[in-house]
Amino acid sequence: MAALITLAYHSGLRVGSILGLRGRDLDLDAATLTVNRTKNGDPITVALSSAALDELKRLPKAGADELVFGNRAGKPFTYMPLWKRIAEEARLPGRVFHELRHGHGYRLRRPALVSKSS
Repeated sequence: MAALITLAYHSGLRVGSILGLRGRDLDLDAATLTVNRTKNGDPITVALSSAALDELKRLPKAGADELVFGNRAGKPFTYMPLWKRIAEEARLPGRVFHELRHGHGYRLRRPALVSKSS
C-alpha cells in the first residue's frame, strides 16, 4: 500500500492508471513508467521521484505481463478497504484516494506560489 500511495502522490496518476501498470511499463533503471492509455486515450511517460522509485523497488518484481499492483490471482489490488482504514487511523475519515492526485498538483504549484510572494 505504501508504494501505491507514494506513486499516486508523486506522479499525479489516476488510480486506474496505476492499477493497470504491468511489469513492462516500468523502467526502474531510467526511473520512468509508461501508461499506454490514459483516461483521454493518450499514452504518457512519467518520471519517477526517488521516493516512488524506492517504494517500487521494494515490491516483488512483476513479470512483463503481470500487474505491478496485482493480487495473488493476478487481478488488480483491491485498495479501498485498506485506504479507508489508513485514513481513519490517520484521523482523516472520508478522504478519498483521488485526493493524492490533487496533492500532487498542489505540490507542483506550491514552489511557484512561494517564489511569487518572495
